[in-house]
Amino acid sequence: MTAIVPSLTFSTGTDAAADSFALTEDGAALASGTILTLDVLANDVGGAGNTLWSIGSTATIDTLKTSDIGSDWERSAGGNLIRIVNGKVEVDLAGALAKYAGNIQALNAGDKITDSFYYTILLADGTLGLAQAQFTLTGTNDAPVITSAIRSLALTEDSGPTTAAGQLTATDPDLGTALAFSGSKSDLFGTLTVQKNGAWSYALKTTSPAVQSLTAGELKTLDYPVTVSDGKGGTATQTLSVTITGTNDAPVITSARTAGALTEDGKAATATGKITATDADHGTILTFAATPITEDAPKYGTMTVDATGKWTFTLAKASPEVQGLAKGEVKVLSYTVTVTDDLGSTAQKTVTVTLTGTNDAPTITSAQKAGFVDEGSPTTQAAGQIVAADADLTDKLAFSVAPVKSTVAAFGDFTVDQTGRWVFELNNASKAVQALANGEQKILTYTVLVADNKGGLAKQVVSVTITGTNDAPQIGTSTTTGALTEDARPFISSGKINASDIDRGDVLTFAATPALPENTQYGSFSIDNAGRWTFVLNKAAAAVQALAAGEKKVLEYGILVTDKAGDDVYQTVSITLTGANDAAVITNSNTKGVVVEDGSTATGGILSVTDRDSGEAIFKAHAETALAGQYGHFTFDAQTGAWSYTLDNASAAVQALGATDSKLDSLVVTSADGTAHTINVTVKGMADIAPPPPPQPNLTLLGPSSAPDFSDRLGTNDVTAPSSTVGSDNVILPDGGTDFYNAGPGNDSVVGGRADDSIYGNDGNDAIVSSAGNDRIDGGAGNDWLRSGSGSDSLSGGTGKDTLFGDTGADTLSGGEGSDMFVFIKADDRGDLITDFKSGFVFEDDKINLTRIDADSTLQFTQRLVWGGTTATAHGVWTIDNGDGTITLAADNDGDTTTAEFWVKVVTTSLTESNVIFDNPPDLQPPYLGL
Repeated sequence: MTAIVPSLTFSTGTDAAADSFALTEDGAALASGTILTLDVLANDVGGAGNTLWSIGSTATIDTLKTSDIGSDWERSAGGNLIRIVNGKVEVDLAGALAKYAGNIQALNAGDKITDSFYYTILLADGTLGLAQAQFTLTGTNDAPVITSAIRSLALTEDSGPTTAAGQLTATDPDLGTALAFSGSKSDLFGTLTVQKNGAWSYALKTTSPAVQSLTAGELKTLDYPVTVSDGKGGTATQTLSVTITGTNDAPVITSARTAGALTEDGKAATATGKITATDADHGTILTFAATPITEDAPKYGTMTVDATGKWTFTLAKASPEVQGLAKGEVKVLSYTVTVTDDLGSTAQKTVTVTLTGTNDAPTITSAQKAGFVDEGSPTTQAAGQIVAADADLTDKLAFSVAPVKSTVAAFGDFTVDQTGRWVFELNNASKAVQALANGEQKILTYTVLVADNKGGLAKQVVSVTITGTNDAPQIGTSTTTGALTEDARPFISSGKINASDIDRGDVLTFAATPALPENTQYGSFSIDNAGRWTFVLNKAAAAVQALAAGEKKVLEYGILVTDKAGDDVYQTVSITLTGANDAAVITNSNTKGVVVEDGSTATGGILSVTDRDSGEAIFKAHAETALAGQYGHFTFDAQTGAWSYTLDNASAAVQALGATDSKLDSLVVTSADGTAHTINVTVKGMADIAPPPPPQPNLTLLGPSSAPDFSDRLGTNDVTAPSSTVGSDNVILPDGGTDFYNAGPGNDSVVGGRADDSIYGNDGNDAIVSSAGNDRIDGGAGNDWLRSGSGSDSLSGGTGKDTLFGDTGADTLSGGEGSDMFVFIKADDRGDLITDFKSGFVFEDDKINLTRIDADSTLQFTQRLVWGGTTATAHGVWTIDNGDGTITLAADNDGDTTTAEFWVKVVTTSLTESNVIFDNPPDLQPPYLGL
């Protein structure tokens, strides 16, 4: 019922304050499910001391003056029912919550219910205070709620069902909320699948190691959380429990070496292998054991298995069953290896061992055998017996001989028959047997093989001793003939007697038997201990030289070869001598001559010929054209051997010769058998001078005594002194003029003057001494003695054995034909030239005499120079090859070899110590110098 109080006044904004309420779904306290109570006085002046007077949807004063306390429901601005109860405003939200089925919790997050109303309060002064109250109710999200019961599953490892399924249910108060379930998971034990609609299934992973590792009775509980979500952050979770009960798993053999093989009497006595096993149950301990399947297996060996699964079969080698296996026979032994876990579950594997039999070799029961034979003995056999047996009763034995080296087989044949009897047959003719020395023993060893028919083998050594006897030497392929020719090289014939003795180590000696007396006149025959024989022809023997051309003479010599035991062998050597033509021997009184331009223009001599061959001791005649020389003309009488040479002095060729020119004209004469001989004539030139003046009266000729025959006192260039064609002249040319003297054929003594003289000794043994000036001296024929003076002289010995003295000055020395002596008497003599040095020939063997040059500077003529060869030697003499066909002979007498005190140049290609005389001083004056 509404009470109206007309006497009250109405005011606003003083004591009643406006209210604004912000409420949430879960923060609002609703009575009877829809009644919301609001305390509008809480913020007004006076608070609860005021009286809540009236409420309404609008601020109509007339309406609000009427008290609503305890009145019926009014309407709010939003149309909700409102009323005052106990000083508070109750709002009935039934209308607003109608679409939420009257459930405030059905509001979704963010949903709002907003409304307002006016209210008045009765103040103490009797006035009414007016204010507006507003409220907002905001929805919040409500989490879903799982309504299905909690599930627990129980599964067993390898028995019973392994899957389960079910349905989860849930609700959410929020209007129109769509729920979704989740929680699918897969782990080592199984897979949980959760559908969005809440349907779930679980599948156990029965093959998973995690599942299989569960031991018998072991429990494994797994919790899987399942969540339902409203999609707005609200969730609810329920746990699905799965309990797995383990069962026992049997062991599993994963790998195995299950076969072995052994051979009877083989090197290996054990066979091994490995059984590898696992058990899925964790912590399980496995044990291994082997039991024989083959009943008699223990007779052949033992089988064991250790805790790791390694099995070992040990062969009982000595057991009769093993040794009883025949060659190639196979015995297979089978064993069961059992693997057991700690709950008694097992796994098994069969292991086989294959045994292969081998043959048992036969055995030889007889002792080692030996035999003896002698070289050359009539008995050439040795024999014996081999006895053998075989443990294998069915085996058949066969005897044979092992191959031997060729060096053993060379002594003989060794055989054995199938009864075991062996025979050695000596090969007495073989070199190996015959090579045995007297008493030498050779031990041969043979191996007899005894084989069964299954490859078994036994051996027995048989030795045979051979004793050697002496064998005589033998002569093999040898040189047993020789051939020589009279007067032809070689003069020695040699050969080799190749003898051998088959006896090893024998020493042979060779000897020539005495030759026939007739043979000794032809030469000597000898042989050394190497078997080399030598025949030396006595080429000068009359018997040899008596052989006619082509005549044969066969000489025979015996050779005896003896071994150290005295056995010998004889061999004949034949030497065939063939005669040759004996060359004629041409001898002469003079086969050389000298002619001089404008001087002696004729020379000659007589040749004689002898020949052992009958009718050939004559000369062949010459055609006239063959007698013409280049500078003159020869004559030759083939009957008498007389020859002559005449110089064509008027010819231009002769007159063109200079004072130092020397030419050679030659004529070759031959005997009937072709033996040749050369006649040489030396043509010497002279300086062409003006015709001499007539002889002066003061030219005094002296008698043939020790005094000069004539003496030139003019002191000018004189005419040629007359020379006697016979007799020996003594001539002194003492003046300073340029004199020319041509001695006669006698033994002349000539002393030159002080000027440049020309002196010719011509024939005879002349003694010519040069004085001052550059003189020219020609000894001509005969053994001349020529000595130079102080100038640069030219000395020519001509033919014969001449002695030429080099003195001071640069002299030119020509020995000519014959064995000449070149004498040097002063250590300071340097610059001489020897133009024709020849040595080593029968008729030409020149020498250089240095005896009068002392090895030091003290003149005693007794201090011998030392030969130094090609090395410069202090106080010695040495040679220097100039490379131009000349050799310098140098000497030192002061100890300083950097300079030579003496030297002479020699035209030759070889100069040795044998060409130089050091200790035979010549006379400085010849005995036949008659001045």
